[in-house]
Amino acid sequence: MFTDSPFFIFYLEEIVLKNDIIDKNLKTFINNYSPNICYFFSHDCSISRKSIFDLLSHHGIFSNFNNIITPTYLLLQYCNNLYKNFSICPITNSPDLNDFFSLNILINHNTPSLILISTTKITDENLEFIETHKVPIVLSSNLCIYNRSLNCSNCFKKCNLRQIATHHKDRLIIPDLSPIYASVLLFKQHNISPKHTIVFTDILRDDYMQYQRMGCTLILTLNNRTSLEDYFKSPNDADLVISDFKKLSYFLKLKKD
Repeated sequence: MFTDSPFFIFYLEEIVLKNDIIDKNLKTFINNYSPNICYFFSHDCSISRKSIFDLLSHHGIFSNFNNIITPTYLLLQYCNNLYKNFSICPITNSPDLNDFFSLNILINHNTPSLILISTTKITDENLEFIETHKVPIVLSSNLCIYNRSLNCSNCFKKCNLRQIATHHKDRLIIPDLSPIYASVLLFKQHNISPKHTIVFTDILRDDYMQYQRMGCTLILTLNNRTSLEDYFKSPNDADLVISDFKKLSYFLKLKKD
């Protein structure tokens, strides 16, 4: 299951980003490996790579800034490859625009070339702006509460994106609709083989199964988001289920010995 020279992808944002509490065994586990082989992905569209890097540093976790990937950063990279001399109006509920600054994206709240949505908390004023400015709308499928499918006709949950997806679908740009988008980009840029990659998550969603189909090892860590009972009820399966990183470290040590 484990390769002798693995790469690690961590999707533990509920622990790392939300609670401001880090399991010391997780910290020890990560810091046992070179920052160059540890990657940190987020589904949160309102946070930047710099903020994640600062949070990890605050908790004493060593990381390589270039190995941190956020949905907004990927979208902005895509826009850079697609357009020239453009500006973007961000619709967001977060003051964190560091991904824009790091890529030298011109922010224009009056006459933008593109509108980028990074929040589901869309106001009537936002909707009016979108209606008035007939420019392409860029958003991440991570905003979709229906498991990233953006299939509004099959979703009965209350969602402010529904109006945009329904009335402006001819203007939508959603380059990461396939949940494998970020990983494919990562593997190509860093010359990483999926069969040498171990992905950690604290919740099982359909999109994580894509990693398994690529050949990655998927490890589920049990916590408040996913209990053992939740795992048994889930239609998805992980390659390994762990309750904490101390036991995983012990398991890896036994394997090496």
